[in-house]
Amino acid sequence: KVMQRAKTHPHEVKYTHPRGWTALHACSEYGAPIDVVKALLRLHPEAIHIEDWQGKKPVDVALLPEVKDFLEGAAVMDDA
Repeated sequence: KVMQRAKTHPHEVKYTHPRGWTALHACSEYGAPIDVVKALLRLHPEAIHIEDWQGKKPVDVALLPEVKDFLEGAAVMDDA
């Protein structure tokens, strides 16, 4: 359902909550499957660098090791 919603409501993928949270933050922290995280990053690549109100990026709040590893690698590729 997340993927379908992202396709039909792309503006929601780019929304940043007043506390700095993005969809990528939420999916990372709550253990969304890696394919959802990858799709959200494709739709809003800038989200990988957005810090929340505590100064945390999506990689900092990632629950699943595979998501954390993916986001770390994506951040390095983006910085290159």
